[in-house]
Amino acid sequence: MSRKPPPTSDPVNIPAPLPPRLIAERFAKTHPLLCLDFDGTISELTNDLWNAVPIPRAKDAIAELARHPHKITVAIVSGRDLDTLIRLLGLRDGLLFAGTHGLEFIGRDGVRHHAPGVERCADDMKMVREFLAKSIPKDRGFFVEDKVLTMTINYRNANPDDARPVLEAFDNFVRKRPTLQVLHGKMVHEALPRGIGGKGAAIEFFMHDTGIDAPSTIYIGDDTTDEDAFRMLAPKGGITVMVGAARASHAEYRVDTPSVVADLLVNLTSATPSL
Repeated sequence: MSRKPPPTSDPVNIPAPLPPRLIAERFAKTHPLLCLDFDGTISELTNDLWNAVPIPRAKDAIAELARHPHKITVAIVSGRDLDTLIRLLGLRDGLLFAGTHGLEFIGRDGVRHHAPGVERCADDMKMVREFLAKSIPKDRGFFVEDKVLTMTINYRNANPDDARPVLEAFDNFVRKRPTLQVLHGKMVHEALPRGIGGKGAAIEFFMHDTGIDAPSTIYIGDDTTDEDAFRMLAPKGGITVMVGAARASHAEYRVDTPSVVADLLVNLTSATPSL
């Protein structure tokens, strides 16, 4: 989905604690669209990137909710590419997916879609791929993830003194590519298409695909990359929930940990009418 980038103003408000019954009460009145980030939201953050798995009771609750598409629609939204996301989640039936920061989707038709315009970035992304192959130190804690549509440096296991010049060089290189932009997330810097996709666009895609409006939509995420979705949805009456320690955010509400999210999902399986 192509769109104008949202305003980039920094958040200034600290989200309030999520009222215990807010989501269940909202869901009792409508068919909800529940959108969940993966890493740091339904999965604990880990340095073992390829073995991140959802908290078991969160996975079980998501599977149960997905069995009732006439009552609730569940979407998983992530910076991970779709193949990796589905593998790590271990679920697919009854779910919608957005991967690679809203650059690829699986909607109600079960077909994979790419955001229009990604093809124009192929040459610049190839240059970034070649730059990373030559420039990233080996065995220093860096991990390069080639998602085809984007290129990512994860520096969670790198020494901060080693990371600083590497990330600066990467950012400077990407910013010289006219079709690309840099995205900063939790311990990652990512090159991705400019003005295309974003998690806010992913939510808009799902709302259009399902016919569910913003006030019936909830988004839960932990990362700075989730701010795009918070910024888009909160002013339209959706429920936005940040996961983690208190910080300025465009989200209206906050919970402490992925474990709390798992509890929320378990409670929702019994609170949602007629599940």
